[in-house]
Amino acid sequence: MQLNYDVNLDAAFEGLLGDVNNIDSVSRIIEGAGVEFGRGVQSGTDEEQSKAAALAMTLAQFEGFVVHQHVESAVLAAKDVVSVLRKGRIWVIAEEALPKNSAVYLRINGGTYLGGVRATADAANTLDISDKVKVVKGAAGAGELALLEINI
Repeated sequence: MQLNYDVNLDAAFEGLLGDVNNIDSVSRIIEGAGVEFGRGVQSGTDEEQSKAAALAMTLAQFEGFVVHQHVESAVLAAKDVVSVLRKGRIWVIAEEALPKNSAVYLRINGGTYLGGVRATADAANTLDISDKVKVVKGAAGAGELALLEINI
């Protein structure tokens, strides 16, 4: 029995859709491990697969962000089916301060948030996805939520 309740609920969480207007998402089967809700993914071996962002990933391989869904385990495993947002708005965790309208770089190697976003490049460890993604509501610092608009 639940006896404690939060009075001030969070406005959003990682992988939550920002709204339901003009969205385009595709169902994908997870290939491998390391995929989390709200993180950017790349195309997999087969057309219906997506996998975690990885070193040497190109902009053409960027598939979108994994949309949150309520499941028994928050840990996604190989062969789980997820929705990948290709057009619309989604809440994501920023790896660093991410001002509104800043450049958007996807973490493809190392760091705390693989598949997460940041405002500055980190050598070969990030991929510039600014042509496909814009920051609608920025994050003041690392670990905070930002609202992105994606259009692939």
